[in-house]
Amino acid sequence: MFILSKIYNGMLILWLFWFLYPEKPSRPVGPLKIDDITEDQVKLSWKPPESDGGSKITSYIVEKCEARNPRWLRVARLPPGSLSVDCYNLIEGVDYFFSVAAENEAGVSSPLETEKPVTPKSKFGKGKLNSKSALSEST
Repeated sequence: MFILSKIYNGMLILWLFWFLYPEKPSRPVGPLKIDDITEDQVKLSWKPPESDGGSKITSYIVEKCEARNPRWLRVARLPPGSLSVDCYNLIEGVDYFFSVAAENEAGVSSPLETEKPVTPKSKFGKGKLNSKSALSEST
């Protein structure tokens, strides 16, 4: 707060100025939706935060961690209009947690995280068919 005072015609006049500083945004709105699970990728989607903290969202930060190793690794930093991402280079059968945080000029929000681990897996199950084995079974 800033106060400015002046005496005018024998009267004291005060002006009060409030400066509003931006805050970190609230976390993105969940749940963190998981779609298109394959053996090495998943698609994540979310909704924007309810509050931008008084400053425009500048990016979304997406991270992953293996359930057995709680070290978060960055997957992507996305522009503010992006509300989904494809996460590649996952290992089939390994459990992962994912998180998304919103960022503005004041800082990074708390993350929206998956509640349960996500396990990439083939749509065909273990032992995918290849063209060679398919041919040998049909002859």
